[in-house]
Amino acid sequence: HEYLRQHPEIFIPALKNPAFFIYEGLKSSFWGKNVINNIDTYHSLFQLKKNEKAIGEVSPGYFPDHSAPARIYKYIPDVKLIVILRNPIERAFSQFYFNRQIGVERYSDFEKALETEMTIMQGLKHEHNPKYIRTGFYNQQLIRYNNFFSDNQILILLYDDFLNNPIKELQKSFKFIGVNSSFLIL
Repeated sequence: HEYLRQHPEIFIPALKNPAFFIYEGLKSSFWGKNVINNIDTYHSLFQLKKNEKAIGEVSPGYFPDHSAPARIYKYIPDVKLIVILRNPIERAFSQFYFNRQIGVERYSDFEKALETEMTIMQGLKHEHNPKYIRTGFYNQQLIRYNNFFSDNQILILLYDDFLNNPIKELQKSFKFIGVNSSFLIL
C-alpha cells in the first residue's frame, strides 16, 4: 500500500482495506470503520486523484472472498489485479496472530484453531471460523478469478520474492499496471 502510494503515476487512497467488493450493500461488518459498503462512498476515496495513469486500492481480503471477483468485474471489468501469495502456513499463523490481537479468535492455541477448522471442513461441526486452512488454497481462489479475468489482468507475485528483492517485485508491478517501472521507492 505505502510503496504504491509513493509512485507519482499511481493514485492509491490513504485508506487501506476499504473492502468494498466484499461488503457492498451489507449494513455492518466486524471490520469496523474502514469498511466501505456503498458505491458513492467508494468513489469518494478517489476524489483527490489528479492525472495519475493508474488508480487503485489495496484490500487483501478480496482474494479469498467468494463474491469479490464478480463484484470487481461488475464495476471494473478491465481491472489489473496484483496478488501476492505468501507461504500458506506462514500466512495462516499470521492471520491467527492478528485475529488473536483484535479479539476474534477464541482459541489461544494455533493447533486447536486448525483442528476446529478441520472438523468444520469435514462437516462434523458448524460454526464461524477464520478459515486459516482454506484461505491457503490459492488454486481455488485463482480459478474463481480466472472465471472473470484473463491471465493478462492478474499478476501473481510471491511474498518471499518480495522480501528478498522488493525493488524487482515493485518494478514488475509497475510494468504490469503501465507506469514508469524504473521509479525507485524509498
